[in-house]
Amino acid sequence: DFDDCVKRKADDYNIVMIFDNSESQLTTDPTSVRRIAAMDFVRTWAGFTDRNPGTRVNLAVIAFNDRVLFSSSFTRLSGATRQQVICEVDRATTAPQGFTAYTPPLKEADRLLGQINVSTRAANYVIFLTDGEPNALKFNSSVTNESTNEILGGTKALINNHKANFFVIA
Repeated sequence: DFDDCVKRKADDYNIVMIFDNSESQLTTDPTSVRRIAAMDFVRTWAGFTDRNPGTRVNLAVIAFNDRVLFSSSFTRLSGATRQQVICEVDRATTAPQGFTAYTPPLKEADRLLGQINVSTRAANYVIFLTDGEPNALKFNSSVTNESTNEILGGTKALINNHKANFFVIA
């Protein structure tokens, strides 16, 4: 059962959801499957916190293209805050535009996780939803080139600095 599995892993969950909101989303996700799935994810965790008040779930949302478009601070998830977080997911996945660069949202996730108070039984998660590779330099000469090492460095910082579990959904 979901509740038993989650309670065994940690007392606190700090989750950062990062959404690629570049223009390619118009063709790779025309029916907004990622938005619908993310909203279901929020509803599931809000229900969990209502049933298990001793467990805290903090959720932050980041939207990006070749820069960070939107970043929310962590919200303690509950039935009462569920709609606020769903609105943040909606905002993060509306009106895709621009190109794709991974370094800005990875740095923002690092900053957010650095600000949260972490208990000894906390689990940090970064969920990165994208449809492809960074392409900002290819189309926009004002954007600096992202090397694979920079992207891996940002990912390693999240894992090493914050013991974050990192998931990429493409």
